Amino acid sequence: LDICKPSDKIYLSSGVHKINFLEYFFDNGLIYGLGDQHGSNNNTNLVAIYSPDDNSNLLIFDGDFRLENIVLNCQNIRTGLLVKHGNVTLKNCKLIGNGKSSVQQGILCCGNASINMENCIFENFATGITLKNNSSLTLKNTTIAHTNVGLEVSESSKIKFEDAIFQNCEKSAIFHN
Repeated sequence: LDICKPSDKIYLSSGVHKINFLEYFFDNGLIYGLGDQHGSNNNTNLVAIYSPDDNSNLLIFDGDFRLENIVLNCQNIRTGLLVKHGNVTLKNCKLIGNGKSSVQQGILCCGNASINMENCIFENFATGITLKNNSSLTLKNTTIAHTNVGLEVSESSKIKFEDAIFQNCEKSAIFHN
């Protein structure tokens, strides 16, 4: 991952892949895991990305991008994915927080950015997803679990749910600020 360009199409084999850089991804890029999906019975063939450092973000997106069949281990990170602009799609992905931090977020979506998630799982974050300003979110067959707040939205955000599940959200499944 260290030698990839922000707009590359990246195919990762099963295993744990370390990121130790703070890089923007944009321009129709893709990170695709060639291992099993997060919900499969065989966890030995999963594709995971993590940062060993206490960075503020795992991945930053400033344009259209797609993640598929990836486990994003955000345990050392304050915000898993920061979406500044564009359309980011996650399919068959799992984001895992540390379950201890009171400020850790799975995804922060800003401006006019949009996020589309299908068959995803978020767990162990203070806030699963935060939508700011005119951002939009589509959740299809996605579960947000074991959070303080599942989804935090601003007044101008747009949300579409299709078989979305909020489970064990301690304070609120959806918080409007």
